[in-house]
Amino acid sequence: MAFRNFSALSAGILSVRKLLLSFGFVGILVTGWSDSARAIPAVTYVTGESSGADVIFRIEFDTEIPLSGVATIAVTDSRMLSLDGIDYVPGTSDTEVVVGMPPRKIGHFDVSAGTVLADYISDTDAIDASTPPPVPNSWPSSILVTDTHFYYVENQFGFGTTTDHRIIRRAFAGGAEELVFDGVATAPFLEGEELENFEGLEQVDLGEQDGIRLFFFAEDPFSPPDRWLVSIGLVGGVWDGMEPFIELDGLTGSPLLGGADELDYDPFSQLLFGTNIITGEIIAYDPVISEAFVPPGGTPPFFISPAQVLSGATDGLGLLGLEIDGIRSDESGRMVFSGRGGVVGAFDIASIGTSGATDAAVYALVLDPSLTFDDLTPMTPPLPPILVPAANPWGLLVLAVLLLSSGLYASRVRNLYK
Repeated sequence: MAFRNFSALSAGILSVRKLLLSFGFVGILVTGWSDSARAIPAVTYVTGESSGADVIFRIEFDTEIPLSGVATIAVTDSRMLSLDGIDYVPGTSDTEVVVGMPPRKIGHFDVSAGTVLADYISDTDAIDASTPPPVPNSWPSSILVTDTHFYYVENQFGFGTTTDHRIIRRAFAGGAEELVFDGVATAPFLEGEELENFEGLEQVDLGEQDGIRLFFFAEDPFSPPDRWLVSIGLVGGVWDGMEPFIELDGLTGSPLLGGADELDYDPFSQLLFGTNIITGEIIAYDPVISEAFVPPGGTPPFFISPAQVLSGATDGLGLLGLEIDGIRSDESGRMVFSGRGGVVGAFDIASIGTSGATDAAVYALVLDPSLTFDDLTPMTPPLPPILVPAANPWGLLVLAVLLLSSGLYASRVRNLYK
């Protein structure tokens, strides 16, 4: 669906990177670094529900130890709105969070003091006219935070009755909201079709040539309700006006339940991971070589396929069938996920990358069917250990390849979806 042309030097470097991926690149990386993929005591804040109340949980766990998590309620919100996408507010020492609250609100909470603060946007149907304002009824969800702004999806999965399908941002310092991207703008690039039903937001810096790209899920207009992984270029924090990249297709979707959901980039493996609330399928996308990483025995384009989730043990791969929504990297070799079926769990990237998806590589940190978990913040504190190259020639080789691939891939030129 997407064809790429590369300069000869870049093609050579990327071929080495692809070969490493094919033969268990992640596993080689892990075994080539000291103190990697080790246990991390961590804290995350998770939106969800408890006894019918909308809450933000504080969950402390060790990412290496199954069922080590302890969930307590940090904040209760009584406004009878959903608490969904969540991230930390910069400059608050991880004590404040911004939350997407459908319908029509972007909330602000102090999770340390347990208080509800003044909303960042009290009504997303009434944002600044320069955007222009959306058609009611907006349904804001996924939240992406930068040093100065928060971004949000205006109409999660198309659940709102609004006809708009846009990505909006606003500065934490205040001021007018900005239109980042509007799905109607894709019509000239997609045979008159528009992109709709967005969810999931993540930025990846791809260097001088490709710059910063914003990744998100959208419905496939040619095969609905299937979903695509899409990316757009950003200039000054908003869409650069160039043709969107259709990165992956064939992802599961549903007009009533959603589908391909949240995204998070893992700097440890340099892969972009995504969840699916319907099937539990997990993708691991390499934005450098523009391909999905498929482990041994896997089914393209999945890191963990729907069939593997269905056939997995209830305390292993089957955990991903518990309506998985959020996903975050622990930045030490594991991804932590949260699901509406009452699970916060983790999977080991290297184990799956080298041996395929097994029950042993997926485990619960918290498992309580009486609770509902939606999205989660990044892991805090302590920070992961500093990675130091081991006295291992494979580790040094991988380091060299990483440095070369990160510096030289930018000369590629992509021929985009037609």
